[in-house]
Amino acid sequence: MAVKISMPKLSDTMTEGKLIAWRKKEGDEVKPGDVLAEVETDKANMDLESFDKGTLLKCLVKENEKVRVGAVLAVIGDRKENIDAILKEISGAAQVPVETEKRRDGETEKARSPEPEKVPLTRPPEADALSPGAIRVSPLAARMAAEHGIPLEGVRGSGPGGRIVKADIETVLSQGLHLQPKRPAAAAIQIVNKLVETLTPLDGMRKVIADRMTQAKQTIPHFYLQDRIPMDRVVGLRAALNSRTPDR
Repeated sequence: MAVKISMPKLSDTMTEGKLIAWRKKEGDEVKPGDVLAEVETDKANMDLESFDKGTLLKCLVKENEKVRVGAVLAVIGDRKENIDAILKEISGAAQVPVETEKRRDGETEKARSPEPEKVPLTRPPEADALSPGAIRVSPLAARMAAEHGIPLEGVRGSGPGGRIVKADIETVLSQGLHLQPKRPAAAAIQIVNKLVETLTPLDGMRKVIADRMTQAKQTIPHFYLQDRIPMDRVVGLRAALNSRTPDR
């Protein structure tokens, strides 16, 4: 009588296995103890032995294919035995490779999940971004001051709250108080991305580690710390130091 050989549960945490290679092919005679195939579990590669005697009538899983624990891998029986009914039963059970099953589950979950509500981003007031005593300067004015070597600490701002704006830098330049002529812009650097993206499937231990890290991220509360550091004085110091350094 024909027997179905299923993917065994070879470890406590194993939910799926990968058939690396068949050690027997269809039509081979097998006996108890013979190695039918090599299977990759979530922790190691192991041999799948036969507990029955007969002929390997049908291999139902391809090499390097992942299947769930309990999925039928092969059928062993008498050489001339008709196994059409068994194959029809297996086909009716909708035995699907793990990759296909996961892809379908992901598409179903995506279809079920509603679109997350979009929350408009609000920019905090600029006054909160600066500490008391910091130089208030617009990005454009800071760039102009750095290009012309103008220390921001010596510029009186005419913008809201004493903020240094473009007009203030232009006033300094018109009065001839800049410390250094504008430096020529550096030649643009062309960056060529020579990296080629490749996706390598995770197998065995690496896949278990990735699953555990994902589970930890989803189930353990995480919190992050951040702070704002005013860099206005650093910009002014950089401009002052650049003004004292001769062009090379």
